[in-house]
Amino acid sequence: MYCQPVHGGPTGPYSNVYQFSGDACHSFDYYFPDTDAQAKDPTRVAALDALGLAMIQQDPAKGANSTLPPVLTYFGQFIDHDITAGTDRDGAGEIIDDPDLAPRPRDEVRSEKRNMRSGRLDLDSLYGGLPDGVPQSPADKAFLDKLVEAMRSRTFPGQMRIAFYDNDGEDIGVPLPTDRAGDVLRLGALIKSGLVTEAEIQGLSDGMRKMFTIDDDTTPNPTRAIIGDARNDENLIVAQFHLVFLRLHNRLVQRRPGHVSKSEAFEWARQRTRWIYQWLVINDYLRRLCPHQALDDILAAGPGLYENFRNSSGCIDEKLPLPLEFSAAAFRFGHSMVRDAYDWNTFFGTETTHPQILPLAGFDLLFAFTGSGELGRRGTDQLPANWGADWERMVFAGDGAPPTEFARKIDTHLALELGSLPDGMAGTIMAHLAQRNLRRGHLLNLPSAQSCAHELGITPLSGAELGGGDLGQVLADGDLIDHTPLWYYVLREAEVTRDGQGLGPLGTQLVAQTLLGLVVSDPASYWHQTDTAGDRWSPADLMADGLPDLSSLEAVMRFTGQLD
Repeated sequence: MYCQPVHGGPTGPYSNVYQFSGDACHSFDYYFPDTDAQAKDPTRVAALDALGLAMIQQDPAKGANSTLPPVLTYFGQFIDHDITAGTDRDGAGEIIDDPDLAPRPRDEVRSEKRNMRSGRLDLDSLYGGLPDGVPQSPADKAFLDKLVEAMRSRTFPGQMRIAFYDNDGEDIGVPLPTDRAGDVLRLGALIKSGLVTEAEIQGLSDGMRKMFTIDDDTTPNPTRAIIGDARNDENLIVAQFHLVFLRLHNRLVQRRPGHVSKSEAFEWARQRTRWIYQWLVINDYLRRLCPHQALDDILAAGPGLYENFRNSSGCIDEKLPLPLEFSAAAFRFGHSMVRDAYDWNTFFGTETTHPQILPLAGFDLLFAFTGSGELGRRGTDQLPANWGADWERMVFAGDGAPPTEFARKIDTHLALELGSLPDGMAGTIMAHLAQRNLRRGHLLNLPSAQSCAHELGITPLSGAELGGGDLGQVLADGDLIDHTPLWYYVLREAEVTRDGQGLGPLGTQLVAQTLLGLVVSDPASYWHQTDTAGDRWSPADLMADGLPDLSSLEAVMRFTGQLD
């Protein structure tokens, strides 16, 4: 059970929860450790802050929509939470809003920064499990172990526990899923059932107790999601996406072939849920975002970049290292795809069948209807029925769909709401996503984009290409054109080379090589399994067991009852 606070920092209440083992594995390292290092330079920090401020869109930009469905934004966030925990938090010697911010020596970063995930695409964010580290208190460990067990259903062997909408028997409004199991499990349900007591919560260490209590640090928080990673309840869209895979596991248990017994059902379904997820990451998610020929070339040749990186990282056995160029820069491209508001379900937008709540579900509301938001203050420990996802509006993005049913382009402009995140740090750099990302890259001493491109034999964008557009003068004034921050460059490259409809050459290599590398490096992944014909396993092989072919996210959602 992983209990990452939402965007926690070193001075918050959670900083002392885990002690990390001092193994030799560099769970975070650099693809290109010998390239140009950043120097302490207040002028550059000021330039990064100015660039971040300019990236937050002040007015709706003409043509800001991509042709991509919004669900991809949150599929990416789900993947990130599954494999990575650590680069969005300050560690030892790291204060991101320090006015005198200086890059950390790379040797210190690789030695001290720890990923609290295994690095594998293994869905421990779904199934739970202790992070890479030892809780300080035996009571903490016992409590987390108990929660992992409580996440499994006692009534239906092999299944995961999920919750129903809070609708008091009234019309559910959102028609799917028809069984009304549309919310994640929350602490209130465990307390009501007697599986967890207030005394147990009071016996936890200070940092752990704060994760399960409300503002006074003594009263249990009934809305706290009991899921493998608390960050998957930081906004309603990723929470509802998390539910898709919980329902997938349960549906596989229900539809398991006759040769799988009740006692074998959980492991059988978990293995196939993992394989389906991994297959979708490579063959659905990446296929929609990367140029097809470039992705095909990587699939054919194998992830040599990642394999060389892993061999030099010191990680063996279960741990898979993650490159900081990926985790702290390239894979944050999805931040530019986030919308200010979404056509969320039948209570919003123009195609309503119920009284309209608002024209659109704003970003603030999608944060509010979560366990870390305002559910408890609304007098319920379950998601209200009129706030469930209507995935029809998030998955297809077809011809004739309204603009609100598309993701924003992958480009250098972020939605206005990302300049003031609802995380309790309003008015600070920590609340400004673009400035935070740029400062984080500087603090972690990431190579410049030009250095990364050179190492991969990619011709970087020219000065004219980088300096064009409405942010060109900001880059020029800050002397950032020849040594461009990697995160910004990946966004600008997508903007210049693909009109924001997908990743460009450098972004594709860093993202696809890493995700494929995690799959290929895991002997338990789908990549190393054979199907009934002796070929590499794919979701189509499920048909041999009387199940549908789950080779797309849409097919998974139909199978789980969340699409017609």
